[in-house]
Amino acid sequence: MREEIQVISDKTSVLEQDKEALTEKVEIASALKAFQISGAGIRMKSRNKEEETERARRTDKLKICFNVAENLLARSGNHNLYIRIAGPDNNILRLSDTDVHSFIHQGDTLQYSIKHQMDYKNKETKVCVYWDKTSDFEPGSYLVSIYSEENKLGESQFTLK
Repeated sequence: MREEIQVISDKTSVLEQDKEALTEKVEIASALKAFQISGAGIRMKSRNKEEETERARRTDKLKICFNVAENLLARSGNHNLYIRIAGPDNNILRLSDTDVHSFIHQGDTLQYSIKHQMDYKNKETKVCVYWDKTSDFEPGSYLVSIYSEENKLGESQFTLK
């Protein structure tokens, strides 16, 4: 009788470990991913027409576009996306230094440039957001990083001359 109880206890322990491992795998698989991340300088022409430019001095705003991949395991509904744009000096472009424009990622408080709420339906979703000029854009390389509440979706670079 004691041997049977021990065998059942061992099986229960193994099943609990398997369940934890599977839960972790599902959590990883359900993470959102971004691809085709692009950034560009935008020059505003007459009649609010946008024209891409590589020149920092001609740039009126930055346009960041990306696709969020289809993921049937991810939670559907509203997701807050946090876009961080680091300038050539590695400082994050932001509206203020306060925690109003920050979010928590893996225990760290990070500043963001743009917050965008996306209605995700588990299908590939195209997103474009803009950063309006708050001061002159400097020539150099800009790093765009995209986060959700849960994880980092991806990052990419673009250059203004």
